Amino acid sequence: MKTQQFEQKIKHAKLAHKNNCLQTCYKNGILIRHVYPDQQQSPLSWWDDFGFIINDYRVSVAWSHPRQAFRDFIEAEAIDMVLKNDLEFAKRNANIEAIQKPIYKKLGRSRKKVKGFEYNVLPDDDYVVRLKKVKRDIEASTEFTVLPSFDIKWTNKSRIVFACIPMEIHHEDDVILLASVIKRLIKREVSLQDLFSGYRYTRCDWESENEHRGLNEFHVHRIR
Repeated sequence: MKTQQFEQKIKHAKLAHKNNCLQTCYKNGILIRHVYPDQQQSPLSWWDDFGFIINDYRVSVAWSHPRQAFRDFIEAEAIDMVLKNDLEFAKRNANIEAIQKPIYKKLGRSRKKVKGFEYNVLPDDDYVVRLKKVKRDIEASTEFTVLPSFDIKWTNKSRIVFACIPMEIHHEDDVILLASVIKRLIKREVSLQDLFSGYRYTRCDWESENEHRGLNEFHVHRIR
């Protein structure tokens, strides 16, 4: 049963979409934010973001492949182990927080995602060597598993979907297909269990994709 608060959110979202100057940028109801080269260097895709219209309001999608969540875990664990668990190293680098600072991408009013790191001071060679070694150790031993996930949040202007779904995005047709899947999930026509029953991304998957990582992992934004 829809509550009055929920109805108000829908009302504000519809009004925001009606008054939004980006309406003309939607193609067949989908806002595609990136340019996809005709030839991809890598068969792997990691993350993407796009939008679409449903019931006269905007839905913004922050999508990632489970391999992205797996890599984020490895990097976060490695940084934590190197910077916080090694007291000797911490003493030599007293201003630990200044070494590496996360760069966040805002997703809605209260959510954010790490999209990279900036170095306020240049890390010493020992830090780089340690980090690479710890990453390799974690990659070789971790039992971390990523399952598909789907979460929806509201802002005062739109609905935001955070989806970790095992699909590959290499061109616009893939975005359109993923958008159709997410629409069905929003409408509860299907569930993640229906679509990806038994799916788990593990160390075995990570190791099998080793030769393809590091190739063409950037996005080119469209000019509006």
